[in-house]
Amino acid sequence: MPVSGSQSNNNSRYRGRWARWSLTLVLVLLVAIVLGCLLGTMWLKHAMRASLPQLDGQLHVAALSHPAIVRRDPHGVPHITTANIDDLVVAQGYVTAQDRLWQMDVLRRYASGNLAEIMGPVAVKHDRAQRILEIGPAADAALAAMDPGDRRFLEDYARGVNAYIAQAQDHLPAEFRLLDYRPQLWRPRDSMLVALNLAETLSLDFP
Repeated sequence: MPVSGSQSNNNSRYRGRWARWSLTLVLVLLVAIVLGCLLGTMWLKHAMRASLPQLDGQLHVAALSHPAIVRRDPHGVPHITTANIDDLVVAQGYVTAQDRLWQMDVLRRYASGNLAEIMGPVAVKHDRAQRILEIGPAADAALAAMDPGDRRFLEDYARGVNAYIAQAQDHLPAEFRLLDYRPQLWRPRDSMLVALNLAETLSLDFP
């Protein structure tokens, strides 16, 4: 069917207008993506800097019975001096949480089968396997059978970790913010879970 010149011109103008709108939309989306990436990078840098622990000066840690001195060498490794063994273990828990709080939380979740609470469905299969292995009940049984003198050190360590958690609520590691949750208090059971997870890994993954 023949097409009149005016209809052809209208179609051309319509296609041109649609092409311009499409190009504008693509450019707006690209700008939005770039701005989103820049803002996300700035937020992540700010969150990571804000989560850095205080390594200089003095801190009040109520879990200590006497003052403790923590010196870090050029590699960041802490060297702890205390008046007694209990304070040494408390300080060790505190500085370990300073350096690795999120890793500690993930390790206890990995061992007990609670990763899906923060990672979603992708971790359900792993959690089910860990619960079948009954790593959690094994940790409870090991603690129940432990000599009270030895268990005391796990309690000291937990008090040190929890002292840091209490002080770091406003500047937790960035991973907690990204996953939108806060760490629960550390328990002696959690230290046993991490130890059993190490034993499990060495038993199952050894070549």
